[in-house]
Amino acid sequence: MIRHLQLTYGELIDMDGVVFPPGPDRDNVFRSRALTALAIQDLTGCSAADAAAGVIDCFDDQGVDGVAVSADHNRVWLLQTKWSDQGTGGIDMSSTLKFLRGVEMLQDGEYTEFCDHLDRVRDGLDRAMNNPGVRVTLVLVLFGKQQPAPVLRAEFDKFLAGVNDLHPMADLVVLNFAEIYEVVRRGADTAAADLALTLEQWGYLPEPFPAYYGSVAASEIAEWYAAAGERLFGRNIRGSLDLTDVNQGIRSTLRTAPESFWYLNNGITILCASLTKAFAGGSRAFGKFELSGANVVNGAQTVSSIHEVAREDPDVVANARVWVRLITLDACPPGFAAQVTEATNTQNQVVARDFVALDPVQATLRQDFALTLGKTYVVKRGEPEPEPAHGCSVVDVANALACADPDARHVARAQQGAAMWERGDQGTYSTLFRRAPSAERAWLLVGFLREVAARLQAEEAGREGRALRVVATARYLIAHVLLRYAADDGGADPDRPAWPALLAKVGELVDLLTVTIDTHYSPHSAIPAIMGDGDRCVDLAATALDHLRSGSGPVDLPAQYSTAARKERVTRRPNAVTVLVDAGTLPDGTPLRFVPRTSRQIEAFGRWIDADPRRGIATWVNRRGSPLLWAADGRYYSPSKLVMDMISEVGIVVKAVQGTRHWQTEDGRILVDIAEAVRSGES
Repeated sequence: MIRHLQLTYGELIDMDGVVFPPGPDRDNVFRSRALTALAIQDLTGCSAADAAAGVIDCFDDQGVDGVAVSADHNRVWLLQTKWSDQGTGGIDMSSTLKFLRGVEMLQDGEYTEFCDHLDRVRDGLDRAMNNPGVRVTLVLVLFGKQQPAPVLRAEFDKFLAGVNDLHPMADLVVLNFAEIYEVVRRGADTAAADLALTLEQWGYLPEPFPAYYGSVAASEIAEWYAAAGERLFGRNIRGSLDLTDVNQGIRSTLRTAPESFWYLNNGITILCASLTKAFAGGSRAFGKFELSGANVVNGAQTVSSIHEVAREDPDVVANARVWVRLITLDACPPGFAAQVTEATNTQNQVVARDFVALDPVQATLRQDFALTLGKTYVVKRGEPEPEPAHGCSVVDVANALACADPDARHVARAQQGAAMWERGDQGTYSTLFRRAPSAERAWLLVGFLREVAARLQAEEAGREGRALRVVATARYLIAHVLLRYAADDGGADPDRPAWPALLAKVGELVDLLTVTIDTHYSPHSAIPAIMGDGDRCVDLAATALDHLRSGSGPVDLPAQYSTAARKERVTRRPNAVTVLVDAGTLPDGTPLRFVPRTSRQIEAFGRWIDADPRRGIATWVNRRGSPLLWAADGRYYSPSKLVMDMISEVGIVVKAVQGTRHWQTEDGRILVDIAEAVRSGES
């Protein structure tokens, strides 16, 4: 195990800031971080380098050692790892509560409380956390044989119950000694499974590469997922997505017309390292096959949806069949697996939105935009969209009409995205476009929604945490509330001259919604999910309207959601130099050595310091303003000033540095880490 971690991640794991000198303690830090990367790679099927980038373990990781986000931002994995050389790694109550608090902070967007390592995945994580359909998996990676104690399980269950109060959004996975060793045995770079399956009415394609095809009973496919889970999808670019319109459509077909499923589903493509056919099944009526190293590279949603429906009612899938292709790679050229995976996942898929292009209402509206306004109205997906001043798309108009509709449930559909295009008596699209709106009204509403979005962007600077999450996800709800408030007087959409007075209330509504959500819903509830729930949107809209109609005015935002309050807290927090000087931790005359932090710095400073070794040496003196006596010129500096001057000398351009991260004592301790230890009472 240790050798595997070193060979796979030895050059990839970031060990900057580790205060331990070479030895057992430093080795254990590396192994813990490498184990986190191993788990990320196995769970997501990503590369070793990408897995290592997701390791955020450091002093300020808030209990979260690793973060991974799927490419489509529909899945997030948050990991805590416990390494033990003796194979006894386990989790205690303190670590459990710290991890859950860290997860909650990420859920609420409190990224600034984490160390810089989070910056590597921050943008993708934030996009995923603002997705109302995201699935979050908490992962405990325990290098031991014991499961978490019941009292710890209860803490996780309580937390997950709060997150899942609207619909299943989060779950817990525990990887212990046995699972981790199985990952290493199998090879973490490509998760895979061994499958035995029966192909009905099977066929064989011998050239140019061997492949089999036929039908498989849906009940058998459900068993695949039950046995192998996400390891089935190691090469698939998506994995299984639990809460999407595609999955909902697959499940609906299984429940309502299982006998027609073969005709209505695109099927499954499986790549495998090798394949053997059993002697049984001599005719083409059925054949029994054994696959080693199998990966579902297309059809992950079909597999997971069948499993989900079979869990609810096994009888439902008894009559369903699925078209399956088996491609064995032992005779294929290098790179063929990646080629198949990419091709089968990037072919254009027809989605519900595409069918609106056939609606005569859209043709009428497109013509009206051109003739009445001289602007472009784009209906078909894939058409280039105009610059904002020159037109808009059917998506823009649909979202704007949803905001203007008296029923706030349509706002939730706009937040969900794909749900906007449902047809029928209760479908949102049919409701909004039952009669073609005039181009003038559609354009007016699109403009108003854009102004709300712009005002919300301006509100970002003053808020953080859950308030910032409201800013990011409440655009449609806030526009809906303002349009209904404006309609109190005349019942019509507000003209542009009335917009400034309405838009001035955007910040007030952000604060009101933040406080209301905190007061009425679970403290662990996901705000994007709330904005995507019809009933919650109805309740929140009613509360916000009552507030505006009462003329109550601004709402006091809790201090933890205010950037100004946080800056005040940060200002009161003494910097590392002050902490070290006040505590007297380092005696006067303590020798210090410069530590470059990036590959570019290592290269540049290596030559520069080799030319004059004194440039990499300083002495600590207990004085607040300038505690470093630089050996190169005998002058006193602050750590940041000295590092900035040195970086400038070697020709590197940066805006700012944290100087105390670049100087270490003879025993390998970094100044900033020593200061953190003093703050936490560890030194």
